[in-house]
Amino acid sequence: YPPGVGLLMGLTDPMCDLIMGQTAENIAKDPSLGITRQEQDAFAIRSHRNAAQAWKNGVFADEVVPMYVPEQSAYVERDNGIREDVSQETFRDVKPAFDKRHGSVTPANASQITDAAAAMLLMEESKAQALGLPILGYVKDYADFGYEPAWMGLAPVGAIAKVLSKARLTLKDVAVYEINEAFAAVVLGISRILDSSSLMERKFGRYGWTERLGEIPPDDLNPHGGAIALGHPVGVSGLRLAMTSLFELKRRNAERAMISACVGGGQGVAMILE
Repeated sequence: YPPGVGLLMGLTDPMCDLIMGQTAENIAKDPSLGITRQEQDAFAIRSHRNAAQAWKNGVFADEVVPMYVPEQSAYVERDNGIREDVSQETFRDVKPAFDKRHGSVTPANASQITDAAAAMLLMEESKAQALGLPILGYVKDYADFGYEPAWMGLAPVGAIAKVLSKARLTLKDVAVYEINEAFAAVVLGISRILDSSSLMERKFGRYGWTERLGEIPPDDLNPHGGAIALGHPVGVSGLRLAMTSLFELKRRNAERAMISACVGGGQGVAMILE
């Protein structure tokens, strides 16, 4: 076999032979969802601005540890992909990456490819109490869901519906939502389907969900930015979503958070944290 670009190979789904960005284009081009390039760019700009403001306000201070980088002989103390100079004008000039003629998914409204690590202690409550450890939160319930691989970005809708059903809760019982910003089109599509009975019927009726689950308040969705600004280190992002949402619950003195992410192969995962 000839040499291949590792990034392209790793992010191409063998189930549908599409790179992840092309599955996002499927969502962006779906006329029933009505997602525009301007909306994707606006969502991405919000992510950068919220992340920049969060760092300025010290929001991430409790959950980020400085890491020493020998090659630079220095510590990396904060996310270095955040753009504080974002605007519709600068994003408008960025060319589509996956369908250069008719696409709307660009490097500016997609998640960044980054390196990162995360760690968290997970144990039974009784064990934490016996060790005298502080408890940041609890796993209430979780679910996964399979969907068409070429539309993998919509799979979290099914996972969210499934975990809410398992926990006997509704979206109104959730104070904070962290949905991984793999692509702006993905989060926009998920939000629209959750808030529309007709879209739930069309996209998930065969799985038994035909009624709208409700609106996710914009101020409660990725309130401090997401993967578009902070990066999406594959294999790390799920734990990052959990940690960020638990710290946000503590700041808000709120009870419950929902985290969710799409995964190549048509997978969706969701978890309720308290």
